[in-house]
Amino acid sequence: MNNKKILIKGGTIITQDEKQQIFQQTDLLITGDKITAIGKNMDVDDAETIDASKMIVMPGLIDTHRHVWESILRGTAVDYSLMEYLQHILGTLAPAFRAEDVYTANLIGALEALDNGITTVMDWSHIMNSPAHADGAIKGLKDAGIRAVFGYGTPGTSVWEWFYESSRLHPLDIERVLTEHFSSADQLVTPALAIRGPEYSLFDVAKQDIELARKFGLPISMHVGCGTFADKY
Repeated sequence: MNNKKILIKGGTIITQDEKQQIFQQTDLLITGDKITAIGKNMDVDDAETIDASKMIVMPGLIDTHRHVWESILRGTAVDYSLMEYLQHILGTLAPAFRAEDVYTANLIGALEALDNGITTVMDWSHIMNSPAHADGAIKGLKDAGIRAVFGYGTPGTSVWEWFYESSRLHPLDIERVLTEHFSSADQLVTPALAIRGPEYSLFDVAKQDIELARKFGLPISMHVGCGTFADKY
C-alpha cells in the first residue's frame, strides 16, 4: 500500500466541490492517492513538501477530444480549412508516420498535456496504419503516465478510402488490441472506439461500426456537424 505523503503548501486551492470553495494560502496533504487534509500552516515531518505559493492547486483538467499523435505537427495547420486538413494532414503526412513516430508523438503529446495541467485525455487516434502503430500509440500514453481513454480509430493510410463516403469497415485489429493491452479495467489507459460516423462513411458502415463497439462493450466517439459534411443528412 502506498502511504507516501506529499504536502502542497501555501497555494490557492480551487476545490470544484458543490460550493465551489476557494481557499487562499492554504496547504493540502496527499497520502498515497488520496487528499487527506486541507488547512493552514500544516507541518508534516515525513512528507515531501512542495511550495505552491503564488500558484493554483486544483483538480486536473480533462481534455475530451484530442488527436494526440498530431501534437508534433502543432502549428502546421492553424489556418487550414477542414478540407485542407483532410488533404494535407491526413492525406499526405499521416501515411508517412512510422510506428515509432506515433509512439514518440503520443509520448510527447501526453507529457505536454500533463505539463499544462491536463491529467486526463480522450485520444481520438486515427493513425492506426498497422498493428504496430496501435501498439506505439498506446505505449506512448502509458509511458507518459497520463490517464487516457484511447479511442481506437481508422488507419491514416488513405484519407480518400477512409473519410470520403467510405465503404471500409472499422479495422478488426481492435480485438487483438483489447486482449494485449486492456486485460484489466483498473488501469490508467482504457479503450474506446473512435468511429467516423455517417458524415464520413456510408450509413450502413457507421451502423456496423457502432455494432462492433457494442460487441466489445466499448464507449463510442464520433465527429458530428463537421462543416462541409454537416448537411449530408
